[in-house]
Amino acid sequence: YAGFANIRGYSSAINSVINTCYLEIPNNYLTNNKQKFVFQKNLSLKNISFSFGKNKDKKILENINLEILRGDKIGIIGATGSGKSTLINLISGFITPKTGSIILDNKFIIYDSKENNYRSWYHLISHVPQQIYLKDGTIWENISLADQMQNVDQKKLVWAAEKAEILDYIKNSKLGFNTIVGEKGIKLSGGQCQRISIARALYKNCDILLLDESTSSLDAETEKLVINNLMNLDNNITIIFIAHRLSTLSKCSKIIEIKNGKIDNIHTPKSLGIDQ
Repeated sequence: YAGFANIRGYSSAINSVINTCYLEIPNNYLTNNKQKFVFQKNLSLKNISFSFGKNKDKKILENINLEILRGDKIGIIGATGSGKSTLINLISGFITPKTGSIILDNKFIIYDSKENNYRSWYHLISHVPQQIYLKDGTIWENISLADQMQNVDQKKLVWAAEKAEILDYIKNSKLGFNTIVGEKGIKLSGGQCQRISIARALYKNCDILLLDESTSSLDAETEKLVINNLMNLDNNITIIFIAHRLSTLSKCSKIIEIKNGKIDNIHTPKSLGIDQ
């Protein structure tokens, strides 16, 4: 009876996966975008609002207007549920705004038409989310996302691991970069998983780095080292942090406070008493 109940219980999810496998790939999905993005000056969010589903009255974000200059180091703070992660997910393109526009150097990012250009936008972004996914493979596979070692840039691999403060652990491991992390990184600590995820984002060599509570599992000293490394990257790299610990944001050029889905205030580290 238990086996039969499990079959019935999981059948809906299995059928959903099977049906997805038979979906046709849109004609323009594998083609190159006509409009290529190059981050030269600024990224603008104009009158952005977002709500889940059809419930337009319950807005997660409302009337967000924000200009991010190339090379900015921006912190985002706010209470749990205020809309911080939603804002990051909108910028990254994981979700699309209900109203408003995201504009890069006067070019609109378009998600929902035959002329969409969001895949070109994705190439500029590296995103380290709260929920980190590591596959059951080696450390080098999880950082580079390559299928064969011959396709890995060895210098960049070491560089990314060093900046993420995970290189010492790798060197001290018996198998080095060939160490198996286990499904979802089960063989590693939470902090090690986060640092591998940060190394993956750096390996991509992007223009915009989005970090959503990406150092929350690190001890204070390691977090400080990682943040210093990130802040000392190329001045043209734009970094947007979400953090609950204000000390994480001490080197940001400005700190945006989100409250009830709106930008409540824009601070500096000095005005919050956390400048170092």
